[in-house]
Amino acid sequence: MFAGLGRWCFRNRWRVVGAWIAAVVIVIGAAFAIGPAFDAQFEVPESGSRAGFDVLDTHFGGLGSGTSGTVVFRSDAGIDDPVIRAEMEEMFAKIAEFEGVTIISPYEDRGAAQVDASR
Repeated sequence: MFAGLGRWCFRNRWRVVGAWIAAVVIVIGAAFAIGPAFDAQFEVPESGSRAGFDVLDTHFGGLGSGTSGTVVFRSDAGIDDPVIRAEMEEMFAKIAEFEGVTIISPYEDRGAAQVDASR
């Protein structure tokens, strides 16, 4: 069966090449016409989640709206070592330069609970 298909393709190679080119053009054209199947926007109108996001936007400038991260430091000397503290505060200052980013340092009163006291 495949031998016959191979012979036919060899004898009609320009038709096969043309069919492949046409297929590629059709697939690429369809992909551009349809567009991506995903969207980075999160919209669920008239839902509890939307109401919560609206409250966060109104009263807290969008803080706490689902995007967060953690920076972890580990040092055998501990965070009270002056060298470690200087390096950590330098990193916090660099991170705080990003627009829309809020960082809570463990050296602040509200960040003290971040420190693992078992170490």
